[in-house]
Amino acid sequence: MSYTINPLTWFRARELSNTPKHFVLAKTPLTAESYQWIADTLSGRYSLVEYIEPEDNGYVLHTSYLRSDLFGQVAFEDHQDAVIYELRWS
Repeated sequence: MSYTINPLTWFRARELSNTPKHFVLAKTPLTAESYQWIADTLSGRYSLVEYIEPEDNGYVLHTSYLRSDLFGQVAFEDHQDAVIYELRWS
């Protein structure tokens, strides 16, 4: 069995440890299966979000650093990745 390796997956840091304000937050909760699907299927940058704290002028995203506790949500830089994720996992 041969595998095709996506160079963007191996040579580019796609999972960020922080969540910039321009990232789009997906509403569907993250699971271990959906996390693996994001890494294998999508090509844009993303971050794992632990919880959302409301603020006067929007919200603050707190990034989750515990991969074994894949809970919460995921935020995508590309809004098209967020739409594809929602269509697949909602």
